[in-house]
Amino acid sequence: MWRHTTTSAAPRGRGSGGVRRDEVGSGECARASGATWSHSRPYVSNDNPYSEAHFETLEYCPEFPDRFGSYEDGLGFCHRFLGYYNHEHRHSGIGLMTPAAVHHGRTPQIVAARHDTLLAADARHPERFVHHPPSRHDCPRRPG
Repeated sequence: MWRHTTTSAAPRGRGSGGVRRDEVGSGECARASGATWSHSRPYVSNDNPYSEAHFETLEYCPEFPDRFGSYEDGLGFCHRFLGYYNHEHRHSGIGLMTPAAVHHGRTPQIVAARHDTLLAADARHPERFVHHPPSRHDCPRRPG
């Protein structure tokens, strides 16, 4: 979605030049005024999608207490939670893999084992795979 805002040099929707950003609005109006577009936006508290994913998963964790008894209690909980999050929790954004599996390059073996399981299931119960046999999915790759 394009975002724009007015600049101090030109009133909204009129004038020429300037960079428009930060406010959701009509692209036609901004193009007519000669504004240039920017994908940048001001800093907001939810800028880091990785941290936000951690917080969202933490929010739905049944073991998350209302309060911690001490700093050490909170630190211990976070260490256990992040171990679970990185080594046990399957993430939908990376093909239901764990971040550790992707990081350590184990995804090709996992994808191959999943595919073999699906092929065996197709051989035993072809009625469950009506449209086509199971296909192999791409491996999520380690970023960077």
